[in-house]
Formats: sequence, structure tokens, C-alpha cells
Amino acid sequence: MKKLSFVLFALLAVTLFTACGNNDEPVNKVSYSMLVNSRAIDGDKVLFSQNNGAIELDYTAMTIKLSINYKDPVGILQTLSTTTMPLTAQTSDIYTFKSIGDEGLIGIIDLSRTTMWYTFTNGTQTIVCTTQMWFANVTTAVTNPDNGAHYEQAKSEYMIAIDSNGTTCKLGISNFAPNVNGQIEENSVIYNDLKVTPTTTGYHVTAQEVKPTTNIDRHTITDLNIFINNQCRSIEGTFKCNGLNFNVSGSLFANGANPNNL
Repeated sequence: MKKLSFVLFALLAVTLFTACGNNDEPVNKVSYSMLVNSRAIDGDKVLFSQNNGAIELDYTAMTIKLSINYKDPVGILQTLSTTTMPLTAQTSDIYTFKSIGDEGLIGIIDLSRTTMWYTFTNGTQTIVCTTQMWFANVTTAVTNPDNGAHYEQAKSEYMIAIDSNGTTCKLGISNFAPNVNGQIEENSVIYNDLKVTPTTTGYHVTAQEVKPTTNIDRHTITDLNIFINNQCRSIEGTFKCNGLNFNVSGSLFANGANPNNL
């Protein structure tokens, strides 16, 4: 059942249009069309835009190439096209990459989840881009405020899928356990229409009350307050569900995937 939640999250995260190769040969080169969320930052100004991006991966040469549209802080559509960049292994699934151009691009990709993050500069502007954010390296602490019962687990994963305007998002939670014994009650649960505010460091996600698409009342979330910071590489927040307090903290990539190592 965990595989089912992964498939659902992947549908929120990425659309795969083409793959080079045929049925008789291993597919060593693939071309993805991914939905990319961009924040163009200039001082205290930030402009969100969402566009499809072309990503080429060569699994033999272990290289990546990007062609992405984004809007600068004044709203002008720009295009970033990189040269072929080598992928450097951080873990078995996570790789870093960087360009040799003036834009100074650095990035990280998790090939197991097709989650990608990268940043570059355009003059005085800093551009930070991600696919839909799949936070798989998270600790969830659950507390019963009535008796102090407390439980922590690292099974739940969180997907933030932002809409095209950057004003609302879907929240997906896999392996959802709204209790203090760690019992998984939903393999995958989706919440729609949460409020999103792009910031100079990431995003702020809020909701006073939101029911899951399954319409199970005991899984209704209230008082949700999530900060995606560290230029979208970390998550920290709280919400309430089923009479319990939740505290979520973690990172977009597993430990060791640090762009500062590039």
C-alpha cells in the first residue's frame, strides 16, 4: 500500500511526457517535462511563477540538462537553458549538479522521487526553483494536549503541490497516523485549497480548517501553520487533527545532499 501512496504523490509532483529509447534497449536517456515553481527574489521583492521545464537525464554519462522558463521580479518571462552538467552522487538516489556559466547555477535532484531544487542568479536577482515539494525526510511529533501522551515517527511524508498562481496548494500526507501510537490510518490523504504565500526564503502555508478529499471528519485539519524555509529545502510547522497537536520538521532531501558541498 505504501507504493500506492508513492504513485499518488508522484502524480502530484511530476509529469513524464517522453523517454528516449525503445522496448528492446535499456532506457539510458530520458526527457522529462516537469512542472517547476520559481521564486524570483530581488531584495525584499519576490515574484512567483509556474512553468513547464524540460529536463534531460543521461543515466549512462550521469549528466543533466535543463531548459526552464521563469518570470523575473518585474514579471518578464525569461528562459534558462543550461549546458550539459555532470551529476555528482550524494547518496544512491540523490545527486548534485552545477553549471559553469555566469548564472552560477547549483542544484539537487532525487532520482527516486524526481524531486528537484536549484538556484541561480540573474544580475541582482536570485532565482530559486523546485518541482512540487515532496518532503520525505520528516519527523512528525504528535501530542495529546489532554493527558500529555506523546509519539514521534518518521513514516509520514508531506507533499506541497502549489497551484499555477502561487496562492493555494494541495497538501498530501502519506502514512498518516493521527494518533499517539503510530497506527497508520490513511496510506495517502489529500487536502485541497490551503493558502500559500511566497516569501523571500520559501513559502508560508496556512489553513484554519480543511477536510480531506476522503471526507473523513476525524481527519479534518485545523490551525495549520507551515513554514517552508531555507530556500525550500526545509519544512517546519504545526496543525491539529483528531484532538491532537502535530509538529512537523524535516528536509526536502536526505542528509548529505547539501548544495554547499558543490
